[in-house]
Amino acid sequence: MREIMLKTGLVLGSIALLLLAACGGKSTPTAGADPDAVTLVAMGEEALELAREAVPDAVLRQVDVSPDGGAISFRFTDEAATQTIAVHVPGAGVPRDDWSVLDEGLTPLIGQASPGIDLRALRAGPAAVARSATGHWSGCGVRAMTLYGEGEDLSWTVFCNLPEGVVSGSVDARTGEFTPSSAPPAVPPPSVEADALTPTPESQSRVTLTFAASCVWLFSPETLRDRAFAFDGTVESVETRVDPRLPTEESQSQELPWVTFKVNQWFKGGESPEVEIWVDPHPGGVSAVEPGDRLLVAGEYRWGRPPEDPLAWGCGFTQPHTPEAAAAWADAMAD
Repeated sequence: MREIMLKTGLVLGSIALLLLAACGGKSTPTAGADPDAVTLVAMGEEALELAREAVPDAVLRQVDVSPDGGAISFRFTDEAATQTIAVHVPGAGVPRDDWSVLDEGLTPLIGQASPGIDLRALRAGPAAVARSATGHWSGCGVRAMTLYGEGEDLSWTVFCNLPEGVVSGSVDARTGEFTPSSAPPAVPPPSVEADALTPTPESQSRVTLTFAASCVWLFSPETLRDRAFAFDGTVESVETRVDPRLPTEESQSQELPWVTFKVNQWFKGGESPEVEIWVDPHPGGVSAVEPGDRLLVAGEYRWGRPPEDPLAWGCGFTQPHTPEAAAAWADAMAD
C-alpha cells in the first residue's frame, strides 16, 4: 500500500510540476479553479496562438495529458473540421520555442465540426482528475487523461491500468464530480509503434493495419459505447479508393482502404447484413486485414451525415474477433 501511495504521489507531483514549469507561472484568471487548471488554460492560449499560425481559424477540440513523462497535446481543427493540428508539449520545463506543431492528417476529429471547447470554464485540473481515479481504484496506474466537450460543457475521461485491464471514469471539469464507468475492464490489443498504413498497388486485397503513435481517443468500454456504430464482421473484400473530401496536401493521401464486411452481429447503429466502410489509416492492434478475417469494428460517420462515409476507427476500436472480446463489447453496449 505504501508503494502504491508513493507512485500516486509521484504521478500527481509530475503533473503539477509540468504545468507550473511550462508557462513560468503565467495564467489566465479562472475563478475557483485548481492551480494546475489555471496554468493549463494559459498553456492552451499559447498553443492556440501557435495553431493559428498554421490554421487561422483553428479551434481547440481536445487536450490529452500523459502522467508518464508529463507530455500534453492540444488538438485543434479548422472550423469546418477538414484538418487536425496538434500542439505537443513534450515534457516538464520545455519552453514554448520547443513545442511541436504537427499536422496529424486523418483523425477521428475530421468531419466532426464543432465550435470547440472553452478552456476558460475549466476548474478541475489534471492532478484532481488523477486523484479521483487513484482514490477509487486501488492499485490504479493512471494511463492517460483527455479533456473534451463543447463550449463550457467540459469533461475529463481518465484511463487507469489495473491487472485485469483498462478501466475508465469521467470527471466533470467544472465541479470535479467523478463517475466511474460501470463497464467491465477492457483489454485493448497490444500497441506497437509503426508507420502509418500505406497500401501498395501490388497488395490491393491485403491491407496491413498498424498503430498510430498518437490516438485521439483511447479504447475503453466507455469510449466504445460512445461510437456511432459497432459490429462483428467478416471481411469479404479490400480495395483502395479515393475520398475527394480529404484535403490535398503532401502529407495527406486521398487514397484510403475501403473494406466490405459481412455483418455477423450488430452491437450498435445498424441492421444491414453487409457494410462497406472506410478504414482509418492509423489503426492499431490488428496485424493484417484480408478477405476471411473476422473483426470487431467500431467508428463514426466521418463527414457527419449517416449513413454516408462510415469510418472504422483504429487504436483498439478495430480489433480481431474473439468470443471473450465480443462478449465484452456486447456488455459495454448493453449498459
